[in-house]
Amino acid sequence: MFESLLAAGVSDPGAPRWGAVRHAPRECDRALSGTARRWLRGLPRGVWPLHLCERHPRLANRVAFGWQDRQRTGALLDDLLHDRRGGRHGFAPEVVLELQRLRQHLQAPEAAGAGVAENRWQALQHSLRGGLRRAIGRVGRAGRGD
Repeated sequence: MFESLLAAGVSDPGAPRWGAVRHAPRECDRALSGTARRWLRGLPRGVWPLHLCERHPRLANRVAFGWQDRQRTGALLDDLLHDRRGGRHGFAPEVVLELQRLRQHLQAPEAAGAGVAENRWQALQHSLRGGLRRAIGRVGRAGRGD
């Protein structure tokens, strides 16, 4: 009996049937979300997981949605890279490389847009302060009749 299960691709007859546990694919799982597109644009080009996005948009959407939570996203990427459930088919080598690159990028200090977002925020603040100073200067000059 066990041999017939192995021949059918079932590695452990006592293992949960993940197909029955996973929610049914939804239409939105077949394409990248707006969040995933923004996330992708925010990544350095060398880190873009294009194969992941093309072949597994549902997973790309999950990674993108949780990207700001580095701990949770790291755990998700680790789960995708390491078969803890048994019996998975695995990803194509190019997808594995992209997942590994994402994991490395996530561990970098400027990951998850933290450094980029902070620098953008500082630049925005600086720009707004400069614009505010110019606006105040114009009002002050107008009030003095300059």
